[in-house]
Amino acid sequence: MYFLFISIQKITRSETNLNNSINMTNSNWIILYWVKFLLFICLGFWQFVICTSESNDGKITFALIDLNWKEDIDKVEIKKIKYWLSRSNEEETFTFCPGNHVIKCRGLSITDFACSLERSSQNHQPLHSFEVNYKENWKIKFRSLNRFVYMQLEEYPFLFEYSLNVSYQEFQIFVKHLTFDSGTPRQNLTYENFYRFLKILDVLDPISSEYLNQFYSHLYRECLLEKVSVRIFEDSAHYRENLFDEKHRIRPFMYFFCTLINSIDACFIPKSSTLSLFEKKKQHIDECFRDSIDIANLILKISSSSLELLLRSLKTNEWAAFNWLLAVTKVSGFYIDNTELTFNELKVSSVCSLVCSESFEKCIVSLKKISDDFFLNLTGSNIRMIKYLKFVNVDISFDLLDLVILRGVVSYLEISYCVVDESQRITELLPKMYEPNTFKVAGLKMNTKDIERILYSKIKVLVLKDCTLDVDSIWKPKRDQRGDFRLTENLEFLDISLSKFPVCFVQLLLNSTKLENILLNSFEFTGCESFDQILSVKRNWKNFEHDQYIPNEYLRALFTSDVSVGSLCLRRIIDFDSVAFFFEIPNFIKSVKSLDFSDCKLTVSSLNFIGNFYNLKSLNLSKSLPSNVAGLMESKIYENLTHLDVSYNDIFLSNYLYITMFKNLKALSLFGVKMRGSLLGLILTDKMIYSLSYLNIISSSLTLLNFKRISECFRLSTLLFSLEGSCFMGKYCDICKSTLLGERLNILHVSTSSDISIDDVVALAEFHDLSEVKISCRTIFNRREKDIIKYDSIYSDFRIQFVLKQFIKDVQVVEILREIFCNYSISIIYEETLG
Repeated sequence: MYFLFISIQKITRSETNLNNSINMTNSNWIILYWVKFLLFICLGFWQFVICTSESNDGKITFALIDLNWKEDIDKVEIKKIKYWLSRSNEEETFTFCPGNHVIKCRGLSITDFACSLERSSQNHQPLHSFEVNYKENWKIKFRSLNRFVYMQLEEYPFLFEYSLNVSYQEFQIFVKHLTFDSGTPRQNLTYENFYRFLKILDVLDPISSEYLNQFYSHLYRECLLEKVSVRIFEDSAHYRENLFDEKHRIRPFMYFFCTLINSIDACFIPKSSTLSLFEKKKQHIDECFRDSIDIANLILKISSSSLELLLRSLKTNEWAAFNWLLAVTKVSGFYIDNTELTFNELKVSSVCSLVCSESFEKCIVSLKKISDDFFLNLTGSNIRMIKYLKFVNVDISFDLLDLVILRGVVSYLEISYCVVDESQRITELLPKMYEPNTFKVAGLKMNTKDIERILYSKIKVLVLKDCTLDVDSIWKPKRDQRGDFRLTENLEFLDISLSKFPVCFVQLLLNSTKLENILLNSFEFTGCESFDQILSVKRNWKNFEHDQYIPNEYLRALFTSDVSVGSLCLRRIIDFDSVAFFFEIPNFIKSVKSLDFSDCKLTVSSLNFIGNFYNLKSLNLSKSLPSNVAGLMESKIYENLTHLDVSYNDIFLSNYLYITMFKNLKALSLFGVKMRGSLLGLILTDKMIYSLSYLNIISSSLTLLNFKRISECFRLSTLLFSLEGSCFMGKYCDICKSTLLGERLNILHVSTSSDISIDDVVALAEFHDLSEVKISCRTIFNRREKDIIKYDSIYSDFRIQFVLKQFIKDVQVVEILREIFCNYSISIIYEETLG
């Protein structure tokens, strides 16, 4: 990595002896080395940076190369030197010198230099000590320096890696700007300073805050909007490439997106590689730019209203800076809709998660027109970088889109519920796309030419949601055309949910040789002129979804042919008899591993049919469990199933036994279940206590007695639960501390309709194995009987989020929470601002 903190070697204060020599003693440094080293390992901080603890005064000494000392150093300055770099020979790199040093001076010259490691003076370099009051004067906080202070090693210096070559003179300027020193001369901000400052920031690992954004805003105004910006943009010395390796080259520049205009904020969503720009909210979030490492394709997401704000505010010179930011962060796509994505939400996958398309509703109000100015102001190089375009619930210019697609390398195009005069304006873009991979549209009336263009394309992902053929369009493929349809050789994902299409068109799509995922939710077949039956081929689909299934001869014939499915979703089925044949298909009986039968009307007979899928691992019966399960038959499913979702059901003495029949459950969702408190103790059998690793019991009644039963779970690592109204979170934490749950818990989500206190949050300090925590409550108040303890996780990427119904009234609460989780990602979001 980029820097080292030398916390191990002890070098005491210099003492001048009688014959004018300076003796730097260190008799016990070897013993101290190993003591500190073992302490360091035990605390779990084995990283590239050795860091610290809360010192008495929060001061830090940096040891830096002094450029003025390279040529000459006088006797007075020699006396100030506490730390040295050294090397064994001229071919080695300088590192911190742990040796004892004796320096004799006569007049202004050094007459003798002795190092206990027997290294010559020529192989030594003096370090200039630079002390800062980190706790009091630095509003911007850094993870590396927080750890430095945390380990109480204030007697040792903080060293940057030698290869970074941070000089005393440079660091002085950096600190003045960092602490917003009004006396800092503007001319100090040079082209080189700009990139060097970003490098120093990056290696110190800054924590998201308004102060960090203020510093970036300062750099933005003083560098990117001034004359020096020309040199920064050109970067003739290649500072960006030389200072930042390719993996980390985007991260330090992401923060500038928070400084473009006063009313716009930004955050990063790592899972989708999305940079979201949004109108500033009353919230305190971790912008997650720290996680923007090694990004393949960065997508910029912005709402139509925020885009209007941006366009109104950016001036000519600011467009140059914006284009430069897009280039250095390698933005390769744009997503514009009518929603705001304001933070990186912590989400836990559901127990029985299947492949599903992103869902959004059609906007019923008039759509905002997207100004052409946005794309027209992008540079040619940024246009040529565009691979991804997504528009939802907006009014866009197809003439402009045509131009962008012709000049870019667009392979992903999505246009959903947008203002479209003629459907062919969308499908005409297909042949102009560069190696089209994904084509998604929603709310479109299509004609036969649209279908032809789709069939002749090489799309791998096709979504035609809420679409239909124009009433005047009649489509029928000719026999000699079928071999020319390139789509059937490339299609891997198909979603035609909520749509109406002729059966012959769907038949062509479903016969695609590489097709793996199919979503036909609420789909309706329409009539089609008959044509020769396509030869049946063996199909191995990963996922098939068809909720509100309507009996269809074609689908029945298709499924009873040589078809196997890994995941089967048949939600919202009113008449089980209409789908009973699925559970008698030999291929399905063997292949189905995951079944979603949620929101259905089931009987015991239905459950016995489900038992035919003896290889089933995951079962979703949300809102589907019958009130009485008498008459259940034995099945291998009860031995093999590992994931069960019975959320939103009413659990009684007459049906809880169905849950207990599963012998090897690893994940169980009781989200929103209505049941008597005593039933949970009956559901959690001894076998389940041993096997469960995931339990979701949010929005269900949970007494402290039941929680004690949960705390006995041997392998439970993910727990989502709701607090009983009269209990504090700290009580639940106290129960966990003395059990295996406290040692194994990794993901914790807690929900309550009441307030929580700072003491409740401090109670989490006992749990070091947590990687993420989400707490949803009314608000947080400053009631403290316990001392503030800084949270210490074994995971450096630990995250905690508070989702509050009411704004925090005491401003100190926010600062206390930040102090507790000073080395980690913390976000405070208010439901009122989510929209």
